[in-house]
Amino acid sequence: MRYEPEPELVRRRRARSAAAVGAAAILALSACGSDDSDASADAEDTAAIGTSPEEPLAADAMVEVYGWEVTVSDIQLDATEEILDNAGYVAVEPDAGNQLALVTIEGTYVGDDEENNLPYDLLVGFWINGVAYVECPTFPPGYYHDGPVDSGQTVSSAWCVEIPSGITDEALLSVRDPEPWINNITHYFAIE
Repeated sequence: MRYEPEPELVRRRRARSAAAVGAAAILALSACGSDDSDASADAEDTAAIGTSPEEPLAADAMVEVYGWEVTVSDIQLDATEEILDNAGYVAVEPDAGNQLALVTIEGTYVGDDEENNLPYDLLVGFWINGVAYVECPTFPPGYYHDGPVDSGQTVSSAWCVEIPSGITDEALLSVRDPEPWINNITHYFAIE
């Protein structure tokens, strides 16, 4: 199930992202010529942890994505039977050689967008051997939280992802903003 945002929501998000890009450009230009190259390099190294598959975060780490402070609360690498049983008549089997993973994330909203919605503000998937997996053929509606929340409110939501069977020991969880023109940073989590 793929959420298609309302045109007004897309317009507002694009306007916010254009403002953020402009602010980042101004900050980048103002930093030019600084003598703090060692401090800057250290800060970049620290910020880079978890943003590449080579240095994933611990499974219980908290990251901020698109106005949400999120923490992974559960990962079931093979929840195929549970998902299909609870999907009922809309159940669609995964492709041959694949299984359905179930990821539950707890998020506290810290942004100011009245149209926020945890399951649509995050793109949750898996990174396995250099390939990103983010699709799911079927998902029971009762598994995810739907609708906006107030700033400071915490909710829990689940995601389904179809992944290959048999290579899950090489999998990393990936979480990012679903709109790459806003924030193209992907956070990678080790699966313990």
